[in-house]
Amino acid sequence: PNLGALEQGIANRKGENILIVEDNKINQDVVKQILETVHMKVTVAENGSEAVEAIRDNRFDLVFMDIQMPIMDGYEATIAIRKTLKNLTLPIIAMTANAFEEDRKKCLDLGMNDHLPKPVEIEKLYQSIVNWVPEKSAEELKRYHKEVHNETKADVMNEEADNAFLNALYEINDLNVSYVIRSLQGNL
Repeated sequence: PNLGALEQGIANRKGENILIVEDNKINQDVVKQILETVHMKVTVAENGSEAVEAIRDNRFDLVFMDIQMPIMDGYEATIAIRKTLKNLTLPIIAMTANAFEEDRKKCLDLGMNDHLPKPVEIEKLYQSIVNWVPEKSAEELKRYHKEVHNETKADVMNEEADNAFLNALYEINDLNVSYVIRSLQGNL
């Protein structure tokens, strides 16, 4: 994909409310941090049941849905969202290790909009957002930037803590700190 267009597409969707439905803590943290790096508002549900409750009580712009989870899997959750909550327009993207064509077809047949195989590639994650979430208007982007500007004072206080953390990382033997930070897109 054209990375410049993709970055611009993501920039035009800052502040969108994304729900991650994932039972694995590491996967939750990684996807959450990737999305927060590009200024998305992220909520995490640990299973399909929590996702249905979250969607009942909140407005989301997109859902990344794992398939294999305890309590209620992604298939059951999608059916509940579409039939019980009657939410037919919310984009639901399967995010799963089930990467075969028949898995993709099953996800689409049950009401999901798209399918991302794990491990998730950042560009494909961003492309899903661009494909399924409408761009914000210039007015909405201005409003978002105004809200964010009010939060930047706290960021200055966090900078000192980040510097101390970075220094501690560099003291760990055999850790390629530069590589790790690059792979996390600079997100400490």
